[in-house]
Amino acid sequence: MSIDQAFQRSTELSDWLSSVLHEQGTVEESRRERIALVYVSLALDHREAFRLLLEQGARATAMAVTRPILEAYVRGLWAFHLASEDQMKNFLEDRYDPSVERVFQGLKKLTQPHGQVFEILRNHYGTLCDYAHGGPRQVSRWLRTGEVMPRYSDDQMIEALRFVDLVGVLASMARERIMGHPTDAFDGKVNELLT
Repeated sequence: MSIDQAFQRSTELSDWLSSVLHEQGTVEESRRERIALVYVSLALDHREAFRLLLEQGARATAMAVTRPILEAYVRGLWAFHLASEDQMKNFLEDRYDPSVERVFQGLKKLTQPHGQVFEILRNHYGTLCDYAHGGPRQVSRWLRTGEVMPRYSDDQMIEALRFVDLVGVLASMARERIMGHPTDAFDGKVNELLT
């Protein structure tokens, strides 16, 4: 598959998400649901930013956005499924920051039928941190004998696009669940993106 074909497939996924996501839903007045909804919506917004950056050729910056996409999604699930009320209060007061590793472990146990997805996401997290913070993976994409310039292969970008599309579908599924809507339509898309 070429990068253009992969981008077209991602665009079709965006169109599909727009058609199935409800604009409104019932959200409890609790801090938990509202914070979770903010985070999964932020993951979706970051996914679109990744796509815009990729379309404009800003591959290095697109790669840096992959971690915030994943982290916003994971934090949304933490808020909705795992956080205690005290943790939520302390989090909002900037006195608590959940360990991403612990959140992944909790989600893997809790979330079915897609629990194995969290192991896949967890395995990518360190690499994504490297890209977000200008670590060795990010720097190595710029260094070649006699020149310094970004070099991200089409294959690398296709893999990143598939990853952010998967997280986008998962975040959309979480958004619908938080808002009280059915999520059955998303199972097929998750399975499609995992194969």
